[in-house]
Amino acid sequence: MFFQVEYGPKARCVSSAFGEWSRLLRSLIAVAALIAGCAYPARAHSLDEVDAMLKSDEKYFQTLDRPAPDFTLRTADWGVVRLADLRGKVVVLHFIYASCQDVCPLHAEKIAEIQKMVNGTPMKGQVTFVTITTDPARDTPDVLRNYGPVHGLDSVNWLFLTTTPDQPEDATRKLA
Repeated sequence: MFFQVEYGPKARCVSSAFGEWSRLLRSLIAVAALIAGCAYPARAHSLDEVDAMLKSDEKYFQTLDRPAPDFTLRTADWGVVRLADLRGKVVVLHFIYASCQDVCPLHAEKIAEIQKMVNGTPMKGQVTFVTITTDPARDTPDVLRNYGPVHGLDSVNWLFLTTTPDQPEDATRKLA
């Protein structure tokens, strides 16, 4: 999973291993709660301070301070999305395979909670939630289209992406 935030010409990508997601997801929920206007005191942190806090809590936390890899992928509605289409947005990027029965549904439902909180604020138009399948052979556009409603994901600002017909099957796994 990557959480991508744009900063000028560079994208700052943050990744976390599956085994350490609970703390990161709790942090995201806390951020969403702040955005939604809950009564937590607001404090400003530099990116270096945030990196240090996450590194102390997350065993496999790694900051990648380089441009996000370019991509062109197909949406569940047979459209095309490129990295350039997401510029200027806060992007929550989530990798799944729809037949996953353990962590994928849990992550999707936690991120759906965050989406609901974000979508109740003026940030709704600035945040895009993106789910990319790592199993495009089985996760057809129809499968991806049905995945969202089952897990409470609002398609208003959520994209489900898979490979284009001319891409190799492992293209999304390499992107992940």
